[in-house]
Amino acid sequence: MSYLGELIFNATMADVGEKMLTTTIVNEISKKHHVDDVTEAVDEAKLEYVDCDWEEDGEFDSEQDWYDEHCTNEAQDDVVNGFIDEYQKETGVGIDLDQYAEINEALIAKWDL
Repeated sequence: MSYLGELIFNATMADVGEKMLTTTIVNEISKKHHVDDVTEAVDEAKLEYVDCDWEEDGEFDSEQDWYDEHCTNEAQDDVVNGFIDEYQKETGVGIDLDQYAEINEALIAKWDL
């Protein structure tokens, strides 16, 4: 194999290995945390973002409506990032920033948050 061919092969294998690691991490985290528990944790986290005076202007029917209007998935990210951080601490696996974002997005999609 030529030097260039070897470089391309090694880069491709590294990408494959990274994708496999991401998939493995997503599967391990999702096995540990049932979707119902995750949904409940996200619902509780949303309350931390809702202003205590959300009812005063009468514009919103619920805290969820207020959250949906004013927030951009902060509660979901907090909960999911907490699970990823927990996984890293428990396993010692290093996750780079791009992979962290991929894992976060995959878990949010898997749990339909």
